[in-house]
Amino acid sequence: MSESDLHAHFKKLSVIDWVAIVFFWCLAMIVLIQFVSRYVFNDSIAWTEEISRYLLIAVVFIGSATGIRRKTHIRIEFLSNYLSQRASKRIELLKDLIVIAFLAVAVWFCFELAGRTAARMVSINIPKKVIYYVVSGGFVAMLGYALRNFQLDIRKKRRIEK
Repeated sequence: MSESDLHAHFKKLSVIDWVAIVFFWCLAMIVLIQFVSRYVFNDSIAWTEEISRYLLIAVVFIGSATGIRRKTHIRIEFLSNYLSQRASKRIELLKDLIVIAFLAVAVWFCFELAGRTAARMVSINIPKKVIYYVVSGGFVAMLGYALRNFQLDIRKKRRIEK
C-alpha cells in the first residue's frame, strides 16, 4: 500500500473508528503486559485480566458501529439475488426497520441496566456501570448509523422507482 493510499484510507475513518482503534490498542497493550508478567516474570498482574475483558467488550460494541456505518456486517443476500431490484430494495428497507427496532430496544435496556448497576469492578475500584455506558454508546452509534442507512436506502429505492 502506497503512502497516498494509506493517507486516503485514514482520511475515511470517522470518530467512532478512532475510538474503536484506541480501545483496541489499549486492549493489545494490556494483554501484552499480562503475557509478559505471567510468562516472563512468572507473576500475573491481577487487574490485567479484568480490564482486558472489559476492553474487548468495548472494542466489539464500538467496532460494531463501524460495521453498520460501512454496511459490512454479515447478511444473507441469497433471496435478494433472485428477486427483482424493486422487491430487493423493499426487503432491504424491511431489514433496516427490524435492525432499527432491535437497536432502539437494546439502547433502552442498556441504559436501564447501567442506571441500576451499583456493583464495582473486582480488581480496580471503578463502577461496572462505566462498561454498560460504553456498550450503550456503541448501541447509540449503531442506531444512528442504522437510521442513516435507512435514509440512504429510501433514497436509492426512490431512484429505482423513477
